[in-house]
Amino acid sequence: ISAPVAPPANVDISGTVTYDSVPHNVATSGLNYGAITQEPVRGATVEALNSSGAVLDSDVTDASGDYSVTVASNTSVRIQVKAELLSTTGAMWDVKVTDNTNGHALYALQGSLTSSGAANSTRDLNAASGWGGASYTTTRAAAPFAILDPIFEAVTAFAAVDNTVDLPAVEFRWSINNRAESGDLTTGQIGTSSYQRPAGQVQGNVYILGHENNDTDEYDSHVVVHEWGHYFEDRMSRSDSIGGQHSGGDRLDPRVALGEGFGNALSGMILGDPIY
Repeated sequence: ISAPVAPPANVDISGTVTYDSVPHNVATSGLNYGAITQEPVRGATVEALNSSGAVLDSDVTDASGDYSVTVASNTSVRIQVKAELLSTTGAMWDVKVTDNTNGHALYALQGSLTSSGAANSTRDLNAASGWGGASYTTTRAAAPFAILDPIFEAVTAFAAVDNTVDLPAVEFRWSINNRAESGDLTTGQIGTSSYQRPAGQVQGNVYILGHENNDTDEYDSHVVVHEWGHYFEDRMSRSDSIGGQHSGGDRLDPRVALGEGFGNALSGMILGDPIY
């Protein structure tokens, strides 16, 4: 009789992380929930957590959304994907998607707490849109990762030009409460999607609309890159723009007009799409 085989000390957990991408509906100028596709979450931080929430191992998703972590066998493990892009060597960046109506908490997608077992295993995760057919009926988990995706395109495009670029930290602040109403940012009264840096502060941040049945910008990649362009304009270049509110039909100060044109041009170039 052969002796029982001891389980390995460690096992690998790997998988693919995706998010529901909702395309533009040309007929309604809204969103086409009948044509949702699952796209890879690229460049995001993946963590293996134990039952106490301690990080056992971490990885960064690749261009296909794939990850792999190594943990002790037969251990309770939860896979967590943070809504952040973080690079600390070579070309560097630090982008987080946070909730301005919840203390700027970082969004994260979490899987179930399950034993790692005694063999390598696969755990795929998908951030769902939350759409229930006529309205949102569950958590809009895809939104933060939809915001990250065009930013990934932007930072990697700049890194391809300068592999030592050091992009300052920035938060993209999105909430289901963010609406086209000016007032208290912490309750979602952000006015419109915009880059804002209060006087006297070093770090500026981007606020993105998310109010259902009003104007949700998380799937509007051109808006996201346009606002990232204002961040770049402010923190990494020279701009004489005075900023401020503006809308279609305005006759803008030339400095503001140049800045807005730059944001639109940048989104077209980064996304390879001339239609804003």
